[in-house]
Amino acid sequence: MLVFDVVSPQAPVLLGYRPAGHSAARRFDFTHLRLQADGRAQHEPSLIFVAVDARNGSFTVKQGADPVVHLNGVATTGGTMREGDRLTWGQVEVRALAVEAPPASMAIDWPAVLASAESRAVFCDQLEASGAVRCAEYARLAGRPVDAQAQARLAQLLPEVWRFFRVQVAKTPIRRCGLEQCPGTWERLERTNLPAKCHACAGSVMFCSAADEVRQPGRFALDPAVPFEEWMNHSMVQKGRPLMVDGVSETAVLRAPPATRALVESLGQAARAEHASVATFARTLCELMALGAPLELLERTQAALADEVRHVELTLRQLERLGARGVAFGRLPAAVAPLRRALAEFVEDVRAGARFEQEATDEARREAANTTDPELRAFYEVIAGDEARHAQLALDTVTWLEAQRD
Repeated sequence: MLVFDVVSPQAPVLLGYRPAGHSAARRFDFTHLRLQADGRAQHEPSLIFVAVDARNGSFTVKQGADPVVHLNGVATTGGTMREGDRLTWGQVEVRALAVEAPPASMAIDWPAVLASAESRAVFCDQLEASGAVRCAEYARLAGRPVDAQAQARLAQLLPEVWRFFRVQVAKTPIRRCGLEQCPGTWERLERTNLPAKCHACAGSVMFCSAADEVRQPGRFALDPAVPFEEWMNHSMVQKGRPLMVDGVSETAVLRAPPATRALVESLGQAARAEHASVATFARTLCELMALGAPLELLERTQAALADEVRHVELTLRQLERLGARGVAFGRLPAAVAPLRRALAEFVEDVRAGARFEQEATDEARREAANTTDPELRAFYEVIAGDEARHAQLALDTVTWLEAQRD
């Protein structure tokens, strides 16, 4: 079957999981690939720019697409990609590659396959008999305790085996989930979409196939092919309240002239997170109103939204003071993603927000204590005070929401 390398020099790409801040080619081997002109997936189907079916390489282009889509240099409105073909539009390029996957005709009952070592072994034998030899080897190795030799072999197989298959057969513990002894493993997650849902704490979990994918907030299960390092257990601080849509933390692209991009690395990530928090509080305000929240809670949420706008302005001011000029945000389509969702999911997102904001408070206080720059110190002290207040607001919001659920 085909998978696709996506090259998008001006924007990170979202497709089930987010390689935050990356501009290099990233591999996406899912059944369906849906991207816009800037390389980002879109929540509203009507805005999808290009849709590719990974099983057979067929693709369709939205009518009247601008810029024009080309297949191997020839303008096109649809067709079929084969191994080695290139689909381009604007500054985005999709290259078709071949990987091994189970036969399309092979119906797989994943819970039954993963129920025991014996059922996994039978499944691997069936894969091998069907010709999916590398898939069978990967599934066998992923189901055992991984030593250095097995890990090296898994790393060799990683680019040759369909990612979705690797996700399904992995048997890795959930890390950085906030529970002292989380009983969950990736194979026990609810397979609704990616990220999946953990039954132990109802949180979203990301499956990471490379160490750099772990460098963001949230829970994760690491591909057996990637060596685990102790820093991966440490919390990745999310400034402000994350904008969560379908279990994924969304931010806008932060564009900067080439000469200043290095300066944007740290404060730029903070600016993106604070910027997304504006949308988070706006959405929270609407959801609370829909549930009949008291005016006092609405007023505090609105004030927090105003704080986040101010945080963005302060962060951009610091970037400009340090020499990073011409920085600007791109679009954030997730800000208008459908609002309606289950009360339980809303509660969990707000509860997670309280944790993120407390972590952001602690980090800002550390930064204020460690910097010798008086203006930066004042900046971090303002952030710490506001985030501490937002953390308390989140806890109070959870208390009210829990009362509605009861």
